Amino acid sequence: MTIEKQKRKNFSDIKKAFEESSTLLLTEEKDYKNSKQKLDCMCPSGHKYSISWNSFQQGLRCPYDSVLRMKDLSDRKKNKIKMVEVL
Repeated sequence: MTIEKQKRKNFSDIKKAFEESSTLLLTEEKDYKNSKQKLDCMCPSGHKYSISWNSFQQGLRCPYDSVLRMKDLSDRKKNKIKMVEVL
């Protein structure tokens, strides 16, 4: 019984997935090795960061925007609590 070696993801498919999420892939094809390698990219907000294809494929995106979204949600919750207290 043989175990098939998993094929490396086609770089053009990876680049297309980044583009579909409005993320600019900065790593060049010649530098791509495998799906666990960190790829350099830039989010629509202009933040540069590195992420593996595996993580990107699972839905992870810009860590800077993620922190900003968390802060925004936290602020919204605080404001909602204040509004309830006022009423």
